[in-house]
Amino acid sequence: MSRMAALLASLIFLAACGPDATSPPNDPSTSSSSSSSSSSSSSGGSTTSDAGSAANNVKTLFVRETKADCTGGEGPRKCLQVRESESGEWTFFYSTIEGFTYEEGNKYELKVSVENVAKPPQDSASVKYKLVEVVSKEKVTK
Repeated sequence: MSRMAALLASLIFLAACGPDATSPPNDPSTSSSSSSSSSSSSSGGSTTSDAGSAANNVKTLFVRETKADCTGGEGPRKCLQVRESESGEWTFFYSTIEGFTYEEGNKYELKVSVENVAKPPQDSASVKYKLVEVVSKEKVTK
């Protein structure tokens, strides 16, 4: 009877862990499923994207010509206002864009790469933005 219980416990364990539970971590037969799961989680998970997948995570940001008062982890400050489409709602942008220098009074259309940061320091962003291209920069006069 105890042999049957051990067999049953093993089957339950294998069913709960899935088919990869029996494969060694460096087994080439599992590498394709590992890479596909890490690429699918790179858009919303906590894995670090490599340069190749960062290129796949390029998005357009429209930056407003003025900053706005906002409160984040650092307390009250001025934040960029961004949206992902020309007709979208403006939202506060609490992070920075590496390689981008904002000039008050100009509106921008940017292409930025978005990279998830694995294990970011406390009070740091879990997403890193890098400038890919300034598509347009236009002086706004009132």
